[in-house]
Amino acid sequence: MSTQFTARHFHPSTQLKEFTLDAVDKIHTFHSEISSIEVVLEPGQDADAPQKVDLRVKIPGDYLTATVEDESYEKAVLEAVDLMTRQLRKFKTKHATH
Repeated sequence: MSTQFTARHFHPSTQLKEFTLDAVDKIHTFHSEISSIEVVLEPGQDADAPQKVDLRVKIPGDYLTATVEDESYEKAVLEAVDLMTRQLRKFKTKHATH
């Protein structure tokens, strides 16, 4: 399993990178077969929500994404992680073998 962190059009602080990777690392508790995670931070187009986060999770047979724009990268990362955990729970429920 690998986690890839990318910051487009800016240089992130080490605190922002560590915060993002720590928050994203919690996703592993919701699905055991995650093969890769990609996190992309970039400035957004909206003046009210100038920070954008794309979170992509690859699991066998599917690719889940969560895109969030917010006023800070930290808030956007936390919201994207929440969206992804909901998607993973739903995916796991739909594909559970009984």
